[in-house]
Amino acid sequence: MKRIGIIVLILVLGMLFFTGCARKNGYEVVITLKSQLDDNEVNQVISQIREELENLSQEVEVYSKDEARIIVDISCTMDETAIKEKIEDSLWSPELYFISETAEDGSLNYSKTGENEWQFDKSIEELIDTGAVVLQGKDIESAGQTVISDINRNVSYAVHLTLTEEGRYKFEDATERAMEKGETIAIYFDGEILYAPAVNETITTGEAQILGLTQEEVAKIVSVLGRGYSRPKVDYEITKCVKKKFW
Repeated sequence: MKRIGIIVLILVLGMLFFTGCARKNGYEVVITLKSQLDDNEVNQVISQIREELENLSQEVEVYSKDEARIIVDISCTMDETAIKEKIEDSLWSPELYFISETAEDGSLNYSKTGENEWQFDKSIEELIDTGAVVLQGKDIESAGQTVISDINRNVSYAVHLTLTEEGRYKFEDATERAMEKGETIAIYFDGEILYAPAVNETITTGEAQILGLTQEEVAKIVSVLGRGYSRPKVDYEITKCVKKKFW
């Protein structure tokens, strides 16, 4: 009887040891959304967070608790600071605007200062308030690089844009106005003007090309547009980040 009791005790201790070893360390993170997002935007934010964190661990669960909170459960060995930084990276939402060269009163919104260099004559806040922003990142459906070859087999590179339905109508109005005035439309990204191409025709199809660039410039703009158009702007706070055991 004593022997059976010892065996049972060993088995129990072994199970406890195994269970303890099987449990993994990780974190539970609560992200409180301060901005109003629709269901599609919330799902997009969840996908962004999951995609970023899956580079750290395959055991990641991201879901919405309610309309104002997103929960992240992740099994990993990183510390709290690193986890927060990764989440912040996933929610980075750069400002991406297409801006008209002049305002309704004829004043300049920006000026060319050198070869492929421009500067604003007004603050970005003033430009937004006065309607100088003709397109935003959300109006771009996709952006890619295209190669153009002429009859002499000379190769050039261009940025190809596909706009959303709403963006198509906005851009039609903006390009019609710019063409009539012989003006450019600037591409502003996260604090700087990347490029300000001339407008040669009214664009009605929702498809546009930005010409006159080097391959490196095209690659940079496509990369920037890719980051800019795909992310909703999110005002948030990480209100909880605590260690957690996972099975």
